[in-house]
Amino acid sequence: EKRKQYHEPGNDYNVPRTTALFRRKRRDAAALEESDSATQVVQQHEELDMSQESGEGGLRSDSSGTALDETLGDTGGATNARDEDGNTGDQPHDSHESDSGSVRGSECSSDDDGGSVGDECDKDWQNFLAKYASVILPNGVLTVAEAIVGIVTYGAMSDLNWSQMEGLLKLANFLVGKNALPETAYLLRKTWSTLKSRMIHHHLFCTVCTTYVGKPQEDLKCPNCGESIRNDFTQGNFFSTVDIKEQMVILLSDKTTAKSLFSALKKERPESTMTDIVDGALYQKGAAAGSWSDLTLTMNTDGARVFNSSKSSLWPLQCVVNELPIALRWSNVLLCGLWFGPGHPDMGMYLEQFVQEVGQVGVITWNCEGQTVHSRVRVVCCCVDAPARAAVLNAKQYNGYFGCSFCLQEGTYLNGSVKYPIAKNLVMPPERTSEGVKQDMVAALQEGTPCHGVKGPTPLMNLPEFDLVWGVNPDYMHCVLEGVVKQLCELWITSTGSEFYVGAPSTLAKIDRRLLQIKPPQWFTRLPRSLLDRQYWKASEWRGWLLHYAVPCLTGILPQRYLDHLCLLVNSVYLLLKDTVANRDIATASDQLTEFVVVMQSLYGAQAMTFNVHQLLHLAKSVHQLGPLWSHSTFIFESGNGQLLKLVSGSNGVPLQILERFVMQQHLKKIMSTVELTQETVTFCTAMAPPQRDMSTHILGSGRLYTAFSESEQVALGDKLGHIPTTAVEYQRISIRGHQYHSASYKRPKKTNNSVFAASDGHHYVLEKIWEVGSGQQLLCCSPLSCHRDPRVDHLFRLSAARRPSRIKLLESSQVTRLCVSMAHARCLSSIPNMFERD
Repeated sequence: EKRKQYHEPGNDYNVPRTTALFRRKRRDAAALEESDSATQVVQQHEELDMSQESGEGGLRSDSSGTALDETLGDTGGATNARDEDGNTGDQPHDSHESDSGSVRGSECSSDDDGGSVGDECDKDWQNFLAKYASVILPNGVLTVAEAIVGIVTYGAMSDLNWSQMEGLLKLANFLVGKNALPETAYLLRKTWSTLKSRMIHHHLFCTVCTTYVGKPQEDLKCPNCGESIRNDFTQGNFFSTVDIKEQMVILLSDKTTAKSLFSALKKERPESTMTDIVDGALYQKGAAAGSWSDLTLTMNTDGARVFNSSKSSLWPLQCVVNELPIALRWSNVLLCGLWFGPGHPDMGMYLEQFVQEVGQVGVITWNCEGQTVHSRVRVVCCCVDAPARAAVLNAKQYNGYFGCSFCLQEGTYLNGSVKYPIAKNLVMPPERTSEGVKQDMVAALQEGTPCHGVKGPTPLMNLPEFDLVWGVNPDYMHCVLEGVVKQLCELWITSTGSEFYVGAPSTLAKIDRRLLQIKPPQWFTRLPRSLLDRQYWKASEWRGWLLHYAVPCLTGILPQRYLDHLCLLVNSVYLLLKDTVANRDIATASDQLTEFVVVMQSLYGAQAMTFNVHQLLHLAKSVHQLGPLWSHSTFIFESGNGQLLKLVSGSNGVPLQILERFVMQQHLKKIMSTVELTQETVTFCTAMAPPQRDMSTHILGSGRLYTAFSESEQVALGDKLGHIPTTAVEYQRISIRGHQYHSASYKRPKKTNNSVFAASDGHHYVLEKIWEVGSGQQLLCCSPLSCHRDPRVDHLFRLSAARRPSRIKLLESSQVTRLCVSMAHARCLSSIPNMFERD
């Protein structure tokens, strides 16, 4: 009590000795600034930071700091959610002007006008630049800032916990012989604490009645039941949102990203084909009412188990920027919210705060190549699985009546569950409309009972220009791959006595032999596995089975009419997954999917008419509205969930751990794009980061001199070059637009085959040799494959003759279009629909 009274006006209490000591140190530091060397300045600043942050004369130890941060502490080290400077977690610190000598001038970067950060950096950021950006390490050439960047990059990429990170800092200080770097993880984390307080917003709710209470503050009570609300984050009564604008500003501060986005925004879009989500009718409708520079988001939320021994799960809310080129889009997923706890989140409460975050983004102003761009942000797509779709729309699930969010088919209760059989007159139910759904929401709210399966309003209806029907699309990963395809496979293998039964051990072994002989390209992340392990198959394995393996493996085993029925699904899904989908592809797929659903009932009975089968009727229109299936699938978000789980290093304070490390990654991006770093530092950080796909075309490996041209090779060279070179350099591997191809003679891969491809002339080839002739001209020595298209599956080709390496054709790398899956046992090959999605 006495220690606090000396702060009051007119009070005659003496200043405590520790405070007097701190003040004396500050005066000494000011006097030394003008005369001391750079190393002494670094050391003195470190002493000041340790003095100020200890507060009571002692530095916070890592053991206590780490424990607090893991449970409560990712809010700045105080149990009342205040940061070390006394501000609440949602209040920004004072801003200072940037040190122009330390911040990189960028021709493509964010500007401070219109809500971006730009020169308005926070206090911790300015302290970081002032103390570290221009100070050289003792006996070295790197600045302290560059050393910190390297250490943080290594720690982030190696998934180090804070104790390990502190050990790394101490090791670095030991190697340079001075405490040049922050000595503790706590001091290191201070460099981004204000960024965290500005980015992360915590929200409390009542655990008794689940009423939203608000952001953390003192003496909170539930407005509904009067329950006292603890704000120390130990009760699990909170969730968090992450500032969208701040993430967008950091994203656009990178010159490469800003330039790529600017080019994509200026690119003319095709009229009769779809190559991305921005070509969909739903996107174009919103774009017509906005500006060319507006940005859109695709959002997702889904549960992910963190620990096998706990019922609690993580529900991140993730977004991607649709206008970014695909590689950049999928490598820069935004984290917009985080919910952790047992069961499912209160989706209305969760989404309400997300909608508010989107509304607060306003205008983002950024610069590229001397042009100032003003962008607004809106949500165009919510891509989730079926249970989450019902939750975000506040509607009945698939196992209830009127469970389809795209049409008004009521469903039929059959053998213990709701099915969606085809009507006898084959009349399809009417489609829902966004306005109709809003009317149903109002009616459900007024009457207190669901209306056409709609339980009441959803926060998504407050998103500008958001379509409540097609904006929440059917996801092909869950609907088709883990739904219908898996269902069919189970029917074939487990329905003993049925005409379509193939589950007998000898029959299953025959299918497995065919399946395991297949050598897919290295583009596939998973090799074929036995059908006996199908319960462990991932969605990407079901995709490979559907598009490439199933028809060749089941030919001659599954009765023909069942195989023909399967081909309808295979061909239609392939058409909707192509990198360029034409309007005629959508029409063909729509007809084939409708036929598949109708025939499904006649072949397998009404019991097989599940919700996933019913959703196939709406799959083609979702492509018309939102572009190819791969452009609005949950694959990238499932991968994002896995990346977030890697940020967890302990069992306490899981969401706070994730948020702290996520902010650290954002801080690192900010440094990399604004601080002048040496080429050595950039090279080191790039090497530590996940490898980025090199989209250029270049030869791989070492070559050997080749002079013994065969007669057919001489003829091909003469036709191609007009003369026959005396020598060439032969290689076995080449990367073409980021995809690796190798010659048929390349022996290293045992279970993959990257030598078969399709070319722009419509033919298929085997790559025999890779030559470099003259002044670096690259030629692909290929043998053509004689094959014909399967009449039921457009992308499946049957080989009509054996490959003859003596028939040579020379191609250039620009003529190669895509890899193919070669299946020697069936004498067929299959084209890959697109070269974008892998998992």
